[in-house]
Amino acid sequence: MWIFNTYYLTKQASSLEDLFRENIEYRFYSYATQIVGKQRLQVAKLQQVEVFERTSQLKAFWIDLPSVVVKATVPVEYSFFVDMNQGWKFRLIDDVVLVDVPGLTNSTPAVDIGKLRFDVVKGSIFRSESESLEKIQKELMGLLVEKSIEHRTVVREQARTSIEQFVGGWLSQVTGGLPSAKIRVRFADEATTEKGLQ
Repeated sequence: MWIFNTYYLTKQASSLEDLFRENIEYRFYSYATQIVGKQRLQVAKLQQVEVFERTSQLKAFWIDLPSVVVKATVPVEYSFFVDMNQGWKFRLIDDVVLVDVPGLTNSTPAVDIGKLRFDVVKGSIFRSESESLEKIQKELMGLLVEKSIEHRTVVREQARTSIEQFVGGWLSQVTGGLPSAKIRVRFADEATTEKGLQ
């Protein structure tokens, strides 16, 4: 009798599994609205840990309420390019190959989401800390884009060296090399004087 009951309960459990069977199906959709080919030469990369603090000060009825300070800490990678399709000019002046190139541009900052952190530096029971955190989250990408533009001056010399090496390698292949020539790169936003080349 005991064996029969055990067998019966086992069958019931199996039947329940059959009744409540879950099928999962994933569907992925992609819509290609436009495909654009871009020819850009990556000339510099910068990895930074950016820290942004946002201080909110509020006055109510001529009374200064306590400030709320929140902070975003974000590891980010910036990539810098020059356009290959416009603005390149080559001139040979004495033993110098002068290369005029477009100004530096940069791609959208690449954020390490796994290490992105938001903190409350200074809170207040009279103020909404969550509101300040929400605002700095919304403003973060715009702040990073502004920083990427500022960082162009930081990477400019590294970018110049990268372009000089690129041009040197290219000239060696197409002309057999210019052993006595030096390569000087000038960005579009730099002064146009050539006195420094003499």
